[in-house]
Amino acid sequence: MANNAQKAIIHVLKGKLKLPDEHYRDMLAAFGVSSSADDKFTFQKAKEFIQLLSKQCIDNGVEFKKNKRHSARGFISPGQSSMIIDMWFQVSRQPTTESKRLSLDKKQTKKTARWISLYSRNK
Repeated sequence: MANNAQKAIIHVLKGKLKLPDEHYRDMLAAFGVSSSADDKFTFQKAKEFIQLLSKQCIDNGVEFKKNKRHSARGFISPGQSSMIIDMWFQVSRQPTTESKRLSLDKKQTKKTARWISLYSRNK
């Protein structure tokens, strides 16, 4: 079941997009539920629905602030991401700042984060 934080995010995004109730209900129906409080609205479905609404905000130029204090389960927060990048810049053997940035692409972030945590424990 979707948690309260997800439901709150959904309703904030719905408000930012100024979605009519009819359109919002149709979108929920595409996810197999009638409301965000529906028992069939799982954590994963809510996460996907939030991603859909977020993409619509971006596509329509609607500004919204992401909560910087908390991150979704299984993801790092922006603060943690900055810390990982700072640590990477300290330990990377890449010669230039640009090559350090290129070596820290999204595909490598998880591996790098694990490597950095192991590296810092062994120091």
